[in-house]
Amino acid sequence: MTQKSTTTTVKTWEVKTSNIRFKIKNAGFPVTGTLQGFQGRIQFDPEHLEESSLEGSVTSNSIDTANAMRDFHLRMPDYLRAAKFPTIAMKSTRIVSSSSDDFLGTFEITIKGKTKVFNIPFSFEQQTFKAQFELNRLDFGVGGRSFVLSNTAKVSLEIEVA
Repeated sequence: MTQKSTTTTVKTWEVKTSNIRFKIKNAGFPVTGTLQGFQGRIQFDPEHLEESSLEGSVTSNSIDTANAMRDFHLRMPDYLRAAKFPTIAMKSTRIVSSSSDDFLGTFEITIKGKTKVFNIPFSFEQQTFKAQFELNRLDFGVGGRSFVLSNTAKVSLEIEVA
C-alpha cells in the first residue's frame, strides 16, 4: 500500500512597509535609530508553521540616528563596517506557536559576518508582523568594550505584508 503525500503550499507574502528601529544607551541617554532598505522573503501560514519561513535583511549603510556624524562613525570598521558587510540579515530556522496569537521563531541573525541564534517571540495580526528583542552588540563585534555605550541594543521590527 502506498502512502499519499500531502504537501501544503504556504502563502508567500509581499512586503508593503517595514519599520526597523533600535535603542541603545550612550552616556546614560537613550539613542534611537532606524535601518532601511528592507528586503525579505516571507512564507507564512499560522496553520502550517513547519513549512513557514521568514527572512529579511536591511542595509547597514542606512543606519540613521538623526546625527550625521554619529551615523558616519557607525558605518566605519569599528562598528558596522558597512563597506565590507552591506547587510544585516535575519532568517528563521524554526517557527512554533507560543499562544493563540503569538509565535516563537528561532532565527539566525548575521551582523558584520557573525551569525548568532536567537529565540524571538513575534505576533502576526492584521497582516503585520511585530517583534521586539535584545541583542548584545559585542557578540557581533560592533564596537568595543565601553563604560559609556551599553552592550545591549533593543530592536523593534514591524513588517506589513499583503
